[in-house]
Amino acid sequence: MPTAAQLISVIRFHLHELKARNAHHDFEHLCRHLTRLRVYSNILPATGPVSAGGDGGRDFETFSAFVLPHIGAGSEFSKRSSGSRKVAFGCSLQEEIERKIQSDVVTIVNTGAVDEIVYFCEANLAISKRRQLQDRASAHKNVVLQIFDGEAIAELLGDRDTFWIAQEYLRTPGELFPQSAGDPDFYKESLKRWKDRTPMPFSQAGLVEIRCGLRWATTHDDARQDALFWMTRLERYIEADTPRVMRRVAIYELAVASLLAKGEMTSKLGLMDDYYSDLEEWVRIADLQDAATLLLYSFGAWSTGRLAIEPERLVHWRSRLVDCLDANIT
Repeated sequence: MPTAAQLISVIRFHLHELKARNAHHDFEHLCRHLTRLRVYSNILPATGPVSAGGDGGRDFETFSAFVLPHIGAGSEFSKRSSGSRKVAFGCSLQEEIERKIQSDVVTIVNTGAVDEIVYFCEANLAISKRRQLQDRASAHKNVVLQIFDGEAIAELLGDRDTFWIAQEYLRTPGELFPQSAGDPDFYKESLKRWKDRTPMPFSQAGLVEIRCGLRWATTHDDARQDALFWMTRLERYIEADTPRVMRRVAIYELAVASLLAKGEMTSKLGLMDDYYSDLEEWVRIADLQDAATLLLYSFGAWSTGRLAIEPERLVHWRSRLVDCLDANIT
């Protein structure tokens, strides 16, 4: 079984391979998700003609976030929020990284006010070079500069709650993550069994077992690295040939798991639209309870910037659910 140090070495190698694949966008997505979990939570992705310099050197940046009463000062989002401070982020796979960082810092500060710049680079950067770049940034409009090089990124991706990022964007196998001796036998056995099985979209038993595995992985730190594996298995149940009742269960579980394991629900928005498309046909107590629970998760994700959705659509879902409750619960 690989050790933690060996896992970090493998992740470091996969990071280096991004350069050979010219996968700058994958690196940018990786850095953005890592930022939400380790640096700042209030992140706004850059949009527009990035290749043409339309982003002003900023691959992503923060939005002003204040503590909202319904979120609370003790929430994970609030703890990692930069508040009203303006932070810009840069990412690069270039080898000549010192000159690149210096150039990007100048571009960023010249295209809008910024209090801090956080830079991610695949190349390793000696601490003396990092300090020099930080001193130059501080001297230029008093900007704080943080730099995470390849070694630092690899170590951060080796944690349980961030390993899914390496799995998704670096294709790092989940089996490489060191297992904890504290995992219950039933979970270990289920995980081992499903490693070599293909889910059948009409099997209720398979759906239940995969759902149990996914819920365990998203709620237990020592199994968090398995969440992406269970999600890929559960995706088999959202195919067209799956009975509708099972498809709706799978959509619910995937949407919630995406928020708990990956910190975002936007990628599941299309599935959530599907889930609420025939809400009025599913009026059992369990169905209405799941619809209400998913709606609560959705409102929370939207309010913390983890679900990019028009608030009017959320309100529409809620109105339809209220009508269902009024019509079916006496």
